[in-house]
Amino acid sequence: MPENWISAKMGDVVEVVMGQSPNGENTTDDDSFIGLIGGAADMGETLPEVSRYTTKPTKISKDGDVILCVRATLGRPIFSDGEYCLGRGVAALRSNHISKEFIRFFIIDSEDYFTGIAKGTTFSQINKTDLQNHKIPLPPFAEQRRIVAHIESLFEKLDRAKALVQSALDSFENRKAAILHKAFTGELTAKWRKENGVELDSWEDKELNQVMDVRDGTHDSPQFHQQGFPLITSKNLKNGLLSFDNVKFISQEDYNKINLRSKVNVNDILFAMIGTIGNPIVIIEEPMYAIKNVALFKSIGKINSRFVSYFFESKAAKDKIDRDARGSTQRFVSLGYLRAFPLTVPSSPEQTEIVRILDSLLENEKTARELSGTVEKIDHMKKAILARAFRGKLGTNDPSEASVAESIGG
Repeated sequence: MPENWISAKMGDVVEVVMGQSPNGENTTDDDSFIGLIGGAADMGETLPEVSRYTTKPTKISKDGDVILCVRATLGRPIFSDGEYCLGRGVAALRSNHISKEFIRFFIIDSEDYFTGIAKGTTFSQINKTDLQNHKIPLPPFAEQRRIVAHIESLFEKLDRAKALVQSALDSFENRKAAILHKAFTGELTAKWRKENGVELDSWEDKELNQVMDVRDGTHDSPQFHQQGFPLITSKNLKNGLLSFDNVKFISQEDYNKINLRSKVNVNDILFAMIGTIGNPIVIIEEPMYAIKNVALFKSIGKINSRFVSYFFESKAAKDKIDRDARGSTQRFVSLGYLRAFPLTVPSSPEQTEIVRILDSLLENEKTARELSGTVEKIDHMKKAILARAFRGKLGTNDPSEASVAESIGG
C-alpha cells in the first residue's frame, strides 16, 4: 500500500450491525410501520422492494448504511436510504469516517474472500466476527473520494460497453431462436420437401436413446495432478465451445479407467447436466480428455449429430428442460430424463438439409460467441479495477484502464 495508507480491522473503523428478525406476530403488511429487509431479499444495485413491515423493529439501519447479505447469497452491498428493520441474514456497515461508497466497493472486492470463509451446511453464512476482523486498507478521506470517483468513471464506461454488447447478443439470440423454431417445425425445409416429394408427416417421433447412445462421464473424484489428461466437467462447456480454462488434470490410469465406460469420439455430443444445463457441443477433433458429470450422446449412425445439437439449442427444448430440471441450489437433469427426451426426426437427407441451412443462416454464431466472451471479460475487468484500487495502484499505468478504453473503442 502507499505510505500514507493504513490497514485496519473493519471492526475498529466501521460499526457492524447484524440483523435480527422480529417475531412473526410482530410482522404485518401495513406499510405505516417500518419496512423489513431479510437475507432472502433480491439485492441488486438498489434496495429490494419491501413487502413486509414490523411493529416492533429489532436492529435498524440508518440512511447511508451499507447493507449486505451475510447468509446464502453473500455480498451484494447496497445503500440504505432510511430506517429499515434488518432481518436475519443481512448486516449494516456504518461509519462517519469512511466514505460509504468506498466501503461498498471494498465489500464487492471482498466477495470472493467472504465466500471462501463462509460456513454452514444448509446455508453458507459469515458472522459478525468475520466482518469485524476483515482487514480494510484506508487512504486519507480525500483519497477515498478520488478512488471512488475513478472507479465509478471506469465502471460507467464498462457498463455502457456491456449494454451495447448485450443488446447485439440479444438481437442475435432472438433471430437464432426464430430460425431454430422454423427448423424444427418443418417450415425451414418446406421448399426442399416440395422439390423432393417428401411430406411433413414423414417426420417420426422418437426418444433420444432410440437414435443415440446416451451415457455420462465418471461420478468418481479422481486424484488431480499438475499435468496429465484434462478432466472435462459442465463448467468447461461454454457458448458452444469446449473451454480448457481452469481445467484439472488426471493420471493416465484414471483416464483409461474413465474411458472404459464413457470414451468421447468424433461426432459425439457433450451436454451439461448440472448447473447451466445444455450447451451442447459436437466433437469435431479427436479428443484426448475424459469427462465427469457430463452427458455423452454417442453417435451410432442413426441421426445427424449436428441436427441433435441444433435441436437442443432450440427454445422448445430449452424451455422443456427448464420446466423439468430438478434441484434448488444447483439445477440438474438425470440421465434417464435425457434418454427419454422426445424429438421429432425427419429423414436423413432432410436432416442434412436442415443442418446446411442452419449453418448458412447462423454463420455469425462465432461472432455471438465472441460477444459472450466480451461480457465475461468486462466483468473480469471490474474485478481487476477493484483489486488495483484497494492496493493504491489505480491510475498508475493501469492496464485495466487501457482495457476499458479498448473495450469501448477508445
